[in-house]
Amino acid sequence: AAAVVARPDRAGGKRLYAYCAAGDPRPGVPELRAWCARSLPEFMVPSGFVVLDRLPLNGNGKVDRAALPEPGGERPEQTVAYAAPDTPAERLLARIWAGLLGLDRVGAQDNFFDLGGDSTLAVGLVAQARESGLRLNTRTVFESRTLAEMAARGRGSTVPAARATWRPQIWRDRVSTVHLNAGPPEQTVFCFHEVGGNVTAYTALAQRLAPRARLIGIEAASVGLGREPGGTVPEMASAYGAAIRDIQPTGPYLLIGYSLGGAIAHAVATLIEESGGEVRLLTAVDSVLPVGPLAGTLRRYAERVDALAALVAGGTLRPGSLEQARELARGIDLPEVVLTLPADDLTRRLRTMAVHTAALLSYRPARIRSRVLLYQARQSPWPMPLREGWDPYTTVLDARMCDADHLSIMRAPAVDRLARELLDDHGRLNGRTPESSFL
Repeated sequence: AAAVVARPDRAGGKRLYAYCAAGDPRPGVPELRAWCARSLPEFMVPSGFVVLDRLPLNGNGKVDRAALPEPGGERPEQTVAYAAPDTPAERLLARIWAGLLGLDRVGAQDNFFDLGGDSTLAVGLVAQARESGLRLNTRTVFESRTLAEMAARGRGSTVPAARATWRPQIWRDRVSTVHLNAGPPEQTVFCFHEVGGNVTAYTALAQRLAPRARLIGIEAASVGLGREPGGTVPEMASAYGAAIRDIQPTGPYLLIGYSLGGAIAHAVATLIEESGGEVRLLTAVDSVLPVGPLAGTLRRYAERVDALAALVAGGTLRPGSLEQARELARGIDLPEVVLTLPADDLTRRLRTMAVHTAALLSYRPARIRSRVLLYQARQSPWPMPLREGWDPYTTVLDARMCDADHLSIMRAPAVDRLARELLDDHGRLNGRTPESSFL
């Protein structure tokens, strides 16, 4: 007997918990997780498991979900035995992990994501670690296999990342890539960073595409390499195109761009076509080209970024300016948890956003032959249908509306539809022609 419920987590989201009834000997959490993983995609495997003698039932003999106990906060059993954190950095990280994940203890050889961590909690982890003097970034969180490794990297150690699928490669000193999942090389999809320069927005999509497609993120040099942000969209496309061809020398190519990433994907497709290559499909997710009224929306976006940067320029946000900062953050689709970052990190992120917005405003797209699948978030504040901005610069355009806003379009349930339509309904990732249109 088993039941699964979604419970709120400490970051304001939800996590799946599975309850099961078992006698002796009781199955361990690793065994239960492995059993689920044999028939479920990764994103549907519960984060936590609670084993009971019996499930509570109501008068009709059905599971009484309201009577299921709250998870106790105990560290779930792992494939490795518990090892107490040893160094001050490890003990500090263990306290932060335990607080974020709601656990009583965390071991030095535990993995953040195996314990239920995700990309949203990673932002809070970075913020709390930096406030305590440990120099972490989101890349380090994703690359580190264990708490001990994360602590070593955070205090400046040169310990290499042990999780190979997250290890960055560097091209021409200007580009870094992140392997977001494991999948067949012949089904490689390249995704391009959004206005903040990182590719963490693709985490949920990568989970849903695995293991049928491999998703490789292209990050901005300001994020992946710690450089000052700069360059036009065509200049970014030139460097990113070189990185892509080092990984996949010949086409056809599969490209995905969310937010700013859609324009970058368009510029990369332009270069590929000019060199005689082929792009099988370009998927743009709530992404604009800077034409007509859309350019005015982008300019107002840039003004809000500058206003928020001015608020945090003096250091920690004061109580009187916090609500204004929250309003500005909402206006630029920035999760409020980012406001908890140390001032220098937040300033650096806003600087990257400002430079990338200016680059987008100056982009002058050319018409491409590649098929384009365009998703627009219904609740995003665009002054016109995005297809009207894309249509003059595409030959084959399939535009679709999605019931989401700019942030939630890359999260469940909206991202489930995106992955399903890419993989199943129309077989787009293996080149089959769609049999029907959503509209």
